[in-house]
Amino acid sequence: MYYSNRNRENGSATVIKAVCAIVFLLFVAIYVFFYQEDTLALTQHILSGGATIYSRVIGGGIITIVLALLQLVVARFMHRKPLCIYALSCFPSLYILAMLTDFDSSRELSAWGWWAILMPLVAAIWWGLVYFLGELFRYRYSDNGHEEGYLARTLGANLFILAAMMIGVGLMSTSNDITHYRLRMERLIMHGEYAKALEVGKASDKSDANLTMLRIFALAHEGRLGDELFKYPVRGTSASIVPQLADGMMLMLSPDSVYRMLGAIPRNGQTTRQYLNAIVKSGQATKAAIEYQLCGMLIDKNLDGFVSLLMKTHKIDDTLPLHYREALILYTHRRSSPKVVYRNTLMDTDYNDMQRLERDTQSPTERRLKVYKQFSGTYWEYFDYDYSSQSLIAFS
Repeated sequence: MYYSNRNRENGSATVIKAVCAIVFLLFVAIYVFFYQEDTLALTQHILSGGATIYSRVIGGGIITIVLALLQLVVARFMHRKPLCIYALSCFPSLYILAMLTDFDSSRELSAWGWWAILMPLVAAIWWGLVYFLGELFRYRYSDNGHEEGYLARTLGANLFILAAMMIGVGLMSTSNDITHYRLRMERLIMHGEYAKALEVGKASDKSDANLTMLRIFALAHEGRLGDELFKYPVRGTSASIVPQLADGMMLMLSPDSVYRMLGAIPRNGQTTRQYLNAIVKSGQATKAAIEYQLCGMLIDKNLDGFVSLLMKTHKIDDTLPLHYREALILYTHRRSSPKVVYRNTLMDTDYNDMQRLERDTQSPTERRLKVYKQFSGTYWEYFDYDYSSQSLIAFS
């Protein structure tokens, strides 16, 4: 009978430890290989000073193995504790996982800030909790695998602890959609996959000035900037379309990749407006630099500046990019004495339809919704209804 009970106890312990190990490894693998792949790439980029590139297979595999080994070591250290708190052996591994994937662009990598400072305190609290619960459950419950309901009760307690810790990791780590979009785009751009980068977050209306900057960069490389910029949610002003000159910031990409495309490195203290003006006036501007300046004016809703530069750099006809023609239609309709008059039967009809829709809809909210449904992705809709940033005239 003694050996039978002992076998049952060992069998219950094996089942509990095996289930906890499977759940833990599945969570770590999914989290590392899929959900936080780009954040881990940024972590490695910062820690290596940009000298190495993160590999999903190698990096994810190493992280998963190291965290699994750490859990086994901690579990060995806790072998005298009741089985009902076995899942707490996963806490150190999950703490490190959360530390590696908590990023905030305003404070660089928090893992090497508050996480590292708090680690000794958190470790002491964790061990205190393990000791307290171990002593509590040692006297209240026995690890007798033959007791009725023992396996279900103990396994349930461990799964509850695991679930709570996993939720904590998810809450503490990077979960912002925009940050994930930015990281994913930068990684694709670094590999020259500009078309794929432009698909990231395309169906979402979540964006910021830095994500707009990355899309402008990728669109310029694809030769689609003047045709597709306003098909994405545009945030910020022209000041943020070139990195490091004002608000524009890249997380992994070097700003030099943009400067090379535009044709010159900015001088210290130059604003985006001064930088692009200097390139264009030098007579050595690349096509991308001219498109950047034109689109910067469109973002700022500076129609007069846009038309003046467009007349110097492009032939005014139907071969112009889509958004340039839309801006010319808008300019022609809204200026009493336009410098240039552009007509396009189809586009004029569409613009008149939009104006008629606005006149016929009294409610501002309903008007905004109707215009968005029918004219989303046009420069006209952006010009009249973009409230995400002030309309600053940066180019004069």
